[in-house]
Amino acid sequence: METIELKNFLFHKIAEIDDKSFLEAIKTIIASKTDSVMFILNEIRFARNHTPISSKLSVIRV
Repeated sequence: METIELKNFLFHKIAEIDDKSFLEAIKTIIASKTDSVMFILNEIRFARNHTPISSKLSVIRV
């Protein structure tokens, strides 16, 4: 199953759920994953912006 097919399958299955507490739990899980990904991306951006240019060039050469 391709990624887009899996996303569509999950979307339709979740749309059929009529359990508010279960949906709130899914929302919490997704929010925590999103926060984790954003934290990691921010750490990467910070590291890139605070790395000396010479270090960046040596990384590019490798």
